[in-house]
Order: sequence, then C-alpha cells, then structure tokens
Amino acid sequence: MCIRDRYQRRVHGEYINTFAKKNFKEMEGQKKLLKPTDNKVQISTKREIRFFIFLAKIFMREFEEVELHALGEAISINVRVAEQLQRHGYATITRIETFTYEPDQKQTDNDQRRGGKRVKMVIKLKRSKEFLSLTASLDNPQRK
Repeated sequence: MCIRDRYQRRVHGEYINTFAKKNFKEMEGQKKLLKPTDNKVQISTKREIRFFIFLAKIFMREFEEVELHALGEAISINVRVAEQLQRHGYATITRIETFTYEPDQKQTDNDQRRGGKRVKMVIKLKRSKEFLSLTASLDNPQRK
C-alpha cells in the first residue's frame, strides 16, 4: 500500500480524500451540550459507572434533587453511583425505594421470554452545599 492509498481512494476514476471525508462526518455529528428537562437519570448496564457519575453531576447542576432509576441488574450500578456521589461530597442520599415493576401489556408482548415483572430501584439524591465549589474547577480548567 502506497502513501497515497492511505488517504485517498479511487472511486469511479476519481480520487477521493478519505481523511477529509472522515473529518467532515465527525464535524456533522459534533457533541451537543446536555440540557436535562427532568431530574430522572436512567441507569443501565450498557455503560460504565464513571459515565453515570458524570451524568448525575450534570443533572445536579440543573436540579436540587436528582432521582437515579434502575431496573434489574443495573441496581448494583445504581447503588455504586449514589454511594460514590455521597462519598465525594457531591450529594446526600435522601431516600431509597425498591419495588416490583410490571411493564404495560404492549411491552410484555415483545418481551415474553424474559418474564413480565422486574425489580426497580429509585435512589433520590439531594445536591450538597459544597457541590458548586467542588465542580467549579470543572467549568474553568487551568491549562499548564
């Protein structure tokens, strides 16, 4: 493979700059700022705990109280997120609720193989007084 083939690909007799095309696609899908509309954070097993801690901090900037919702296996992640936020002084746990969640009939038709009932946990967090001072360094990072 020559150097030209690395960055350019011949399509229908013309060379297309694949590097510039890739950067253009990245610019189209630039990240948007997250503006939460309600105070509920849905926890899942699809992402790491650090992501949900970061997400909860964003929600706490907008709302005084935040609710962490988790179903099934995500409950352990939910507990660890709330525990880490309290341990580092970002929030205090005000209430923990657990109950059995039964999806609507429309959802159970698609998920009959898994069963109808699920365990759900909701942890309510209240933003601490030191939250804004703890996250102030994240807003204005100092570059060396």
